[in-house]
This record gives sequence, C-alpha cells and structure tokens, in this order.
Amino acid sequence: MRYPSGVDLPWYVRLRTHPRIKNISMPALGTIAVVSVVTVTAAGVFAVIGYPYLNEDYYKQQQTEMRSRAGITREKAAGDQNVWRDPFDRK
Repeated sequence: MRYPSGVDLPWYVRLRTHPRIKNISMPALGTIAVVSVVTVTAAGVFAVIGYPYLNEDYYKQQQTEMRSRAGITREKAAGDQNVWRDPFDRK
C-alpha cells in the first residue's frame, strides 16, 4: 500500500515496511487458532494440577482448616463404612 509522503505512520505500518520483517510471512489463521487453544488448555491444566502440586503445604493447611470449621471427622466422613486405618501401622 502506498502512503503519501510526510504522513506520520503508525508503528505497525512502519514495522511492516522494514526490509527484514517484510520477508517474514504471517501465520495462517488456523495455526493461530490451534496454538491459542493449546496454550489456553495448558494454562488450565497447570492451574488445576500443577499449581496445587507445587504449593502442597498451603492446600493441606486449607483443607484441615475447612474440615475443622465444618466439623468433619473421619468417622462422620466414612458414614456407614469402616474408617480407614493403615494396615501396616506406620506413623
């Protein structure tokens, strides 16, 4: 596209006319869509699995606080079933 001389061009137009960047082709829209979906999925998986795994102490503390506030004990959580005990009596 031709621009009149003396016009203050936006940065992206000046960047497009740069000789080294001019040779780089724009990726296809499908490629951008696939990369975006993979990136968002990876971020979601990290938020659900990776972050709690890396901050395990925080989540253990939160779980014990929530259970103590709600009054949940092992016996209440088990209901009619037997309460699980370690068969090897490890401590």
